[in-house]
Amino acid sequence: MRRFTGLLCCAFVCLVPLGPASRASSLEDEAVEVGPGMEPPKLLTSIRTHYPAAAKDEGVGGTVVVRALIDRKGRVKKTEIVSSPDKRLAKAAVNAMTMREYAPATRDGEPVAVWWKETFEFRLNADEVARILACDPSKVEAGDPPTDTNFDPPVIARTVDPILSERMILRRQPGTVVLQCKVNVCGRVEDCKVLKSNGADFSASAIEAAQQRLYRPATKNGRPVAIQFTIRIDFRM
Repeated sequence: MRRFTGLLCCAFVCLVPLGPASRASSLEDEAVEVGPGMEPPKLLTSIRTHYPAAAKDEGVGGTVVVRALIDRKGRVKKTEIVSSPDKRLAKAAVNAMTMREYAPATRDGEPVAVWWKETFEFRLNADEVARILACDPSKVEAGDPPTDTNFDPPVIARTVDPILSERMILRRQPGTVVLQCKVNVCGRVEDCKVLKSNGADFSASAIEAAQQRLYRPATKNGRPVAIQFTIRIDFRM
């Protein structure tokens, strides 16, 4: 009886299906590094990376590099931190990476599982302003201007108060100017047109202030894009 029971246990173990850990291990063994003759994965959707408030308040910033396993359907299945200046930034980068969707990498037209690296930038305001000012739009790998609202809007990095003329000060008249401007792929403001204004003095001052603003540029599918953007400037005396 004991021998018979042992045989049953052996037979049962042999029939147990592979669990999630075994499948993950199999996928890791299958995945390859992107190389010659391959089309790399292409980002389809992403979310804006959250900058942890505590790290930002402490002046902690920098670059996080994440290595990810992307399967044959373009899904992120596993992540590893290659480098990071801070654990909080690393966690935020991993969270953003796992929410991304890709068109899978291909080899000879067939989808393949790959290991792929992505870089996430966490810039403090002064660093971000310096980067925007040094940016050359002609050298940015930009996306096509969006034709719908499916994009992440610009985020202000530097604002400049409008200058009040002597006549405006004497009148002590509050006002509002609404502008439609282009925010380019570097995050600089161009080509402003007045949509609403309390007068020429207000318009001129508002345009001058708006064109000195700096933004983190709008993005679509992780790539910076130029957009038309509405800017409101209020004058309070």
